[in-house]
Amino acid sequence: MKKGSLGDFLDALDTGVIEADGSAYLCIEQIDRLSRQSIDNAYQVFRRILKANVNVITLMDKKIYTKDSLNDLMSIMYSSMLMAQANEESAKKGERILKSFDQKIDKLNNGETIQYVGISPGWIDNKGTKQKTNFVVNEKAKIVQRVFKMYIEGTSMGDIARIFNEELVEQVAKRRHKNFTNSWSSAKINHLLKNRCVLGELRIAKTGDVYENYYPSIISVDDWDVVQSMTATKKTKKGVWQKIHKHLHW
Repeated sequence: MKKGSLGDFLDALDTGVIEADGSAYLCIEQIDRLSRQSIDNAYQVFRRILKANVNVITLMDKKIYTKDSLNDLMSIMYSSMLMAQANEESAKKGERILKSFDQKIDKLNNGETIQYVGISPGWIDNKGTKQKTNFVVNEKAKIVQRVFKMYIEGTSMGDIARIFNEELVEQVAKRRHKNFTNSWSSAKINHLLKNRCVLGELRIAKTGDVYENYYPSIISVDDWDVVQSMTATKKTKKGVWQKIHKHLHW
């Protein structure tokens, strides 16, 4: 409401940036998306937008609300019930996710070999089950090891990506979406060089917990430390040069 895109939208309404002649539409998934706080707040925002003569389209039920909808008791009741239902479903979903998360953490802490994340690193296959994993290293580990070796020997991330593209080296990451591309970039190389999964670690971002020896390790601690030291040094040098360049520019 205050910092996000919805706040910007409401400011645009108040300042007249958005047309108030009934030609403008706000398209949302469902009405409860208008507020994360409560049904009443969402409904007030809903009314505010319609009173400004801006139409609202809800994709969930394919309905269009207009300024005239404010005079339609059935329309108002329907939207209110939708908000209540969506709010309740959202709360239940949140509870289920938290409960599942807590259960997984408990199992990890008890030493159980469960699959915490849905997709494991590209160089790891699970030959077991989600409840009793058997992680094994596949052929893609050689690509990751080559990345570390090349970088330690002085090849830049950009050059590694270029060489891999020229050689048509297969991507390490598993296909997650239909727009997956087999093109290497320095960002992808950087991601591999910073990915602590190569050491066999599982890190839980939400809690900060680290589980060592969760995966089979494919990079030695010595090589890992060398690479992290090299990237930190290059970052520092880059920062110093940018400051010098900025000073010379002025």
